[in-house]
Amino acid sequence: MATQDLTMLSIAQVSELLRSSDVSPVELVETTVARIEELDGAINSYITVMEDQALNAAREAERQIRAGDYLGPLHGVPIGLKDIINTRDVLTTNGSRVDREYVPDHDAVVTQRLVEAGAVIIGKHGCYEYACSPPNPLYGPSRNPWDTGRDTGGSSSGTGAAVSAHMCFGGIGTDTGGSIRNPSGVCGIVGLKQTYGRVSRRGVFPLCWSLDHAGPMTRTVEDCAIILQAIAGHDPGDPSTANVPVPDYRQALSGDVRGLRAGVPRNYFFDGVQPEVQQSVRQAISALEGAGMIIEEVTIPHGDYIMPAWWTVFSSESAAIHAPLIREKAADYAHGVLNTVGPGSFLSSSIVFKGQQARRVITRGMNELLQEVDVLLTPAVPMVAWPLGGMHELGDTVVEALTRLAFTTAAFNLTGHPAISVPCGLNSEGLPIGLQIAGRSFDEETVLRVAHAYESLGPNLTSPL
Repeated sequence: MATQDLTMLSIAQVSELLRSSDVSPVELVETTVARIEELDGAINSYITVMEDQALNAAREAERQIRAGDYLGPLHGVPIGLKDIINTRDVLTTNGSRVDREYVPDHDAVVTQRLVEAGAVIIGKHGCYEYACSPPNPLYGPSRNPWDTGRDTGGSSSGTGAAVSAHMCFGGIGTDTGGSIRNPSGVCGIVGLKQTYGRVSRRGVFPLCWSLDHAGPMTRTVEDCAIILQAIAGHDPGDPSTANVPVPDYRQALSGDVRGLRAGVPRNYFFDGVQPEVQQSVRQAISALEGAGMIIEEVTIPHGDYIMPAWWTVFSSESAAIHAPLIREKAADYAHGVLNTVGPGSFLSSSIVFKGQQARRVITRGMNELLQEVDVLLTPAVPMVAWPLGGMHELGDTVVEALTRLAFTTAAFNLTGHPAISVPCGLNSEGLPIGLQIAGRSFDEETVLRVAHAYESLGPNLTSPL
């Protein structure tokens, strides 16, 4: 099979070739590295390419598979990680000059679980500094494969670009207000923020303890289910994880949505959502209705309080996380991060308490709404990818721009419900648009089921590179 053909395959497809030994893990790693060398000069998605480590892991995977010790669909498959996720003995910069020489002595739990599932870690992806604010002061911005003059849409920027450009078969990003779903939406890939507590964050640098999620970014919904299967589950070392059973996510991908009820929130189709985004998302909703879903208009309860509550929680927790580092190394921080996390230090305890009160009310309202419908359908991102360096055009400040971007996604960080972005078309400039599907807590099965059903009905997007 030609090199180009291999990199175009999904995890599900290439895993069958690996299991049958029609393709070797070594060949697959070499092919992936060659594609990175060919394209990443223009995309800038990788901070570190772990070629030597990946080839060693591929040789071991090849030996295991030939010996009959096949571990499953990730065995021998190259996967990338956002550079705030620890990798033992490999540079993990957190996108900041503060940690430009940091080499952890341990893997994050998500790294460890991927390796235990047989995945080959191919490298570390660029990201916003501390997953907080653009750009990356060490390595610069990642570029969107659909238009290299445009942004990749969120802090998991390099992961979105690398997956979209077929420079890895999947990746792990993080999401505090939308940073898995935003880059997935504007890069034309699939990205899942699973339920809070489903996946361990131990070994992932925190931005906001109670809003952070680590999750899969892939080119197909089935691949998303495959990675989630590997990384989900209780971690005794992370008290935020829930000790609940992990279902078989691939088995949930029946393609049948007949009889499922979907709510379309009126307050998620507002003036700030570009008309072509609204049109594509509405067409996706119509396609699901044609497949047998019951569609009804709903209103997200307490919508006016979502962003104030989210910013209160985010500001107070991120300020507490960064305060010790800022005291020691403020000169190494970019101004964007200081301006984003700094104000939280001035929030009074009464304001933080009110933010948490609002959060509980919003979560209760979301739970009640999701008893009436199985899923919610919204735009994933209010706009298509914007020009590089043009975030200020979305608002007068970075904070204002991030608030606008996060409006469609941050509610589900605040409440902890699972939400996925799946491609639903291109605008008139040929830029991707994402449909967001959110569901009940710990019901990723239904979210993935609906996303997979839509994927079979919707456009098949492949980046032009």
